[in-house]
Parts: sequence; structure tokens; C-alpha cells
Amino acid sequence: QRPDLKIIFLIRQPDRTLSSLVEMGHRGKLKNLRNPENALAYYQSRLHSLTRYAELMEKEYLVVDSNEIIDKTDIFLKSLSAWLGLPIPLSEHYAQFKHTGHYGSGDTSTWIRSGVIKDTRRHQNIEIPSEIIQQAEGCFRSCKEILLSNCHATTITAST
Repeated sequence: QRPDLKIIFLIRQPDRTLSSLVEMGHRGKLKNLRNPENALAYYQSRLHSLTRYAELMEKEYLVVDSNEIIDKTDIFLKSLSAWLGLPIPLSEHYAQFKHTGHYGSGDTSTWIRSGVIKDTRRHQNIEIPSEIIQQAEGCFRSCKEILLSNCHATTITAST
């Protein structure tokens, strides 16, 4: 156990996540994600993994809803900086690395290469059937509830 280790679980609302996954399937190597049902299965699998990890936690961890980052960036980053105990607050600007935007290293969209947190609302042209969204929302709510029910869980919100 490392006392300096800080654990953060980042969860993202299903509608935008599924659209992003389907778009990634059209753009990259994960062609099976072009199908919304496959994107749903992948999303559910990732949320299930988060709940399993949280159940293993024996130290405090933070649960963050990605909407907090996008909707109230400055306030959220100040709160996160305080939780992390950083001497200099985090900024909406970030460094890019050798693999930023590359397959296998997270977000592959061109927006990740901008070096700044921003709301792109980029997936509006991708239709996800409502029954798939409903299934994903149920899984998201369940995951968030499990993450927050652990005695080691804490949250910060932009209003904190």
C-alpha cells in the first residue's frame, strides 16, 4: 500500500459514450464497435470492471462524473487539485505525449490533440437506439451507486 497513491474512478454518461464508441469503430481498428449493440456490451463490461475494482479498494478513492469536468471545468479542477493536495491547481490546458490520440492510448479523436479541455458535442450525428441507451443508463446508474456506496468512496462536485 502506497500512502501517496490517489485513486480516481472516472465515469461517463452513456449517451455520449456510446456515440463516441460507435464513432471510434468507424474511425479505427475496433470495427466491431460500429454496431451500437457491441458498443453497449463494451460499455457495460467497462462499468462492471470499475465496480469490481472499487470492491477491492481498501483506501479512499474519488468518483468523478465526466460531466463535471466539461460543464464546470475551472471550479472542478480547483476542487480536484485540493483533493489531490497539489500546490499548483490543475489547468484546463494539458500536455500531450508521444501516444496522445493514438489507438491503444485512449481517445483517438482529433479533439484530444487540442491540449485543452473543451466540450465538443461531436457525436450528434450518430444515432443510438433508445432501447440501447436505456440499458446503458441502467448499467451506469447501478455502477455509480455501487461506486458511491463503498465506505472508501468520496466525490467532489463543481459546487464543492
